[in-house]
Amino acid sequence: MAGNQIEFFDDIYRKYYKMMYDVALRIVKNPEIAEDVVADTFLVLITKINAVIEHEQPVKMVVSCSEKQCAE
Repeated sequence: MAGNQIEFFDDIYRKYYKMMYDVALRIVKNPEIAEDVVADTFLVLITKINAVIEHEQPVKMVVSCSEKQCAE
């Protein structure tokens, strides 16, 4: 990852971790599984970092990805 990608990823991690965890916990109703879901979500987001950066509203992509990971 390039410097700007790392910085962007760090920013979304800091901004959205708690929200993502809350969404996952609401869906899976288990704190440990919710943490795993959030970790898996960030792994997916790393592979799609350019799409997240270019997205008009990155938070929507982050939430959508979190919800999809809960479903798996």
